[in-house]
Amino acid sequence: MSSGESNPPLSDQRLRVLKACCRQKSDKIPKGEFGIEPALCRRLLELVGHDAGKIMGNKFSVREENDLFEKGLSRPGETKMANLIPVLEALSMDLTAINPGFPPRQKRGKDKRGRRYWIDFWGNEVVEVGNSLATVVPACSEIRQLLRYNWPVLCKIIAEPIERWSQETPYFIFSQIPGPFSLLGGLSSFLDFLGYTQAYPEEIKQLATVTGKWLEALIERCIKAGAQGIVINEDLAYDRGPWIAESAFRKIFFPALGEMVRFTQKRGVPILLHSDGNIRSLLPDVVDMGFDGIHSLQPSAGMRLVEVKAEYGTRLCLMGNLDCDYLLPQGSIEEIKTATLETLRVGAPEGGFIFSSCAGILSAEWPAENVLAMYRAAENF
Repeated sequence: MSSGESNPPLSDQRLRVLKACCRQKSDKIPKGEFGIEPALCRRLLELVGHDAGKIMGNKFSVREENDLFEKGLSRPGETKMANLIPVLEALSMDLTAINPGFPPRQKRGKDKRGRRYWIDFWGNEVVEVGNSLATVVPACSEIRQLLRYNWPVLCKIIAEPIERWSQETPYFIFSQIPGPFSLLGGLSSFLDFLGYTQAYPEEIKQLATVTGKWLEALIERCIKAGAQGIVINEDLAYDRGPWIAESAFRKIFFPALGEMVRFTQKRGVPILLHSDGNIRSLLPDVVDMGFDGIHSLQPSAGMRLVEVKAEYGTRLCLMGNLDCDYLLPQGSIEEIKTATLETLRVGAPEGGFIFSSCAGILSAEWPAENVLAMYRAAENF
């Protein structure tokens, strides 16, 4: 596989990840996360002896920078590059995710509790809750609105940070894209959407096809900007199994998802599926759709790496599996070292494995000491 349409240099980090996606061995196991929350970045820098205040203290927040970028007063991604690169170096990571930016449709100000809220790119009314967002009013409150949804124009999407990271850093750059199931479920009440898949299967299938075509155009935009890999964020399951019947997934959503996979691979770029939860019963479909790999392999949901490696290790690149429910938030340093080495012992043989937490995002709520222990143990494997 090539590394994207802009042909950035093939560094050691990029070569390791590409080989893993092709289920091949490399000089060492690639490792990395799709994101690291800024507060954790600061603590990690302090832990390894950097002056975090000097590196991070005078930078704009990402949202402030986006505001400046819209006014032509800031380079896109400036803050994230300045904050994140020293952490990637300290943890000896090979990859990160730089995602397309989705600017809000309308800024609304603050609510009675002082929280910022706005109409997001998709048309949902959202509010800031800590480090995350919560939907207050979905874009589509009933099935008729969902079936008539007007897709946003792609020209408003910000892809410049992908290009900068691809051209100015040695890291393998993934871009994360929503899948049809997750994206449509986020435009309405999720529980209502699950009901729609039962009550209106043919209509939702047609909508999933349209959604997939729009997402293919988004993938094209990311690849042209320099993305070397695509991750489809498509949470198909919860801890006990798939959100809807496997047969419904196969009929309604997997045709569109498979087309997205083929679209991406025709452009010489590997494509992984991210799904939390217990997706064991759907792994044959992941293979059949042609995905190069799977991320999460959530151990607390019953995804046992030893079993998945034995059955799918020659057909899928496996990424993740380090526990984020107990181990990284609360585990001891020794527990983390032991779990890291065991994960690598199982996943590493014959290649086709990328070391990562099962979340793919390192949380600011976790001790920096635990994260550092995890990555230092992996580097010394």
